[in-house]
Order: sequence, then structure tokens, then C-alpha cells
Amino acid sequence: MTDTEKAIKIFEDATEANMRVTYIKSDLLKIALSALREKMERDKGCGCPCGETDQTFCETCNRIRVQAIKEKLDRDNPKPLTLEKLKKRTGKAVWYQPIKGKGYWRIIKDRSYCYGPAFHTTDRAYLREEEYGKTWLAYDHEPKEGA
Repeated sequence: MTDTEKAIKIFEDATEANMRVTYIKSDLLKIALSALREKMERDKGCGCPCGETDQTFCETCNRIRVQAIKEKLDRDNPKPLTLEKLKKRTGKAVWYQPIKGKGYWRIIKDRSYCYGPAFHTTDRAYLREEEYGKTWLAYDHEPKEGA
């Protein structure tokens, strides 16, 4: 289990009463705060109805912390989209990664069934479903080098 996954587990298992102790004593404090700060900077605040800072431990703030950590985990260690998730990405950008070669961003334009199920992209590529996972993958975020 990675440190980020441990931080998610701590936040998910914590109650408001023990959250203060767990949060302060945890070696994962830096990871959790970093993820939360990134989310707060992106969202211009935590969005919690309590209106408090990131030191408040209400249930809503706790859920926001867990979501922020999960989002950071997804960005730092992206997993390939499942074919089912990829099918729902029409009109959205995905990181296209050929098994051999450099990846880059592509926008899924629509799906086609002319020569078997495939994805059309805005750069006029025809990405066959049957080749997904064999010759190419798609991600929500660009994977790190060597991942």
C-alpha cells in the first residue's frame, strides 16, 4: 500500500473525534495536506458549507480531503482507462499511449462501426477497440516516464 493509499485509508476510517489525533500524528500529514492544498488552489477553497479552513474536521471536510487525495493519486499514478470508461469519453481528451513510442493527447470525436468497433479522434485517427491494450492504451492523465 502506497503512502497516498494509507492516507486515504486513515481519512476514510477516522471519526471526527479521533481525526485530530490521527491527522496530527500521521506520517502522511504532508501527503494529505499537499493534496488538499492542490485541490483548494484549483477550486478556490474547499467548498465546505462550514466555511472553515483546512484544519476543520467536519464530515464534509473529511470527504473533501479523501477526494483530494484520491485525485492526487490518480494524477500521480494514472491507470489505463477501461474500455467501458473509454467508450464514455466522446468529446473529451485522453492521453493516447502506443505500446511502443511516445504518447500524446487526443480528443475522442465519436465511435465507428464501419470496420469493427473503433474510436475516431479529432486528428482523424481510427483506433480499433480490438487493439486496445495490445497496441495502445488511453489515460485520464499523462503517465510518468517509465510508468
